[in-house]
Amino acid sequence: MRLSRINNKLGAIIVLTIITACAENGSSEVELSSDANKRGIPFPAALQIESLPEDGTLSAYINCNVDNDGERRPVDDIDLTTGLIKATCDGLAPGEHTFRIEFEFESSEYGTVALATADKHLTVVAGENSVGFLETDYQYGDDDSDAMYNIWELSYGFNPRDDSDANIDGDQDGIDNLAEFNAGTNPNNLDTDSDGLNDGNEITAGRNPLINEPALLSIVQLLLED
Repeated sequence: MRLSRINNKLGAIIVLTIITACAENGSSEVELSSDANKRGIPFPAALQIESLPEDGTLSAYINCNVDNDGERRPVDDIDLTTGLIKATCDGLAPGEHTFRIEFEFESSEYGTVALATADKHLTVVAGENSVGFLETDYQYGDDDSDAMYNIWELSYGFNPRDDSDANIDGDQDGIDNLAEFNAGTNPNNLDTDSDGLNDGNEITAGRNPLINEPALLSIVQLLLED
């Protein structure tokens, strides 16, 4: 699916995915859903669609039976507006199954890049079954082993296959990209919270580079005066 610029901020939400299975005549159908309304599986929280390069394709895959060499198949129903995918697993025999969700990004510049993978185990029995995917279940890809997620590197214009960019300080704020990744700051903006102090100085001083303290204090002062 070709990416388009949309406003789809997922933020640091907790992703809860419910897998519901109904078994009839010795086999089961498993539908992967986010809730009782079966709207779909939410994208991983770190996957900010509008931040990925426009020249590329986002894909999702599901494997319904990882433990027994199940088929890895693409998910056709990807909704970039809501940040949901929908998939079902048909004809499963009752018993132990491992379900795997995978997100990938493919472009002419980087080829296929792993974004996020999550596994969940479920004992499928006759009737309804459920299991939750939490945000903490996702493992994020790091193809160049530089300790920065591929998603993060793609979002900020770095090469997910070149580990040398971890040591670059492109915005000249006194900390390199790896430190920016760990701090959650913007590696292309020397003052992420726009408080007049660059990110490196704030971290050195023990301040939070993501919070504009002077602006916050001004608001608190106004509230106290009222």
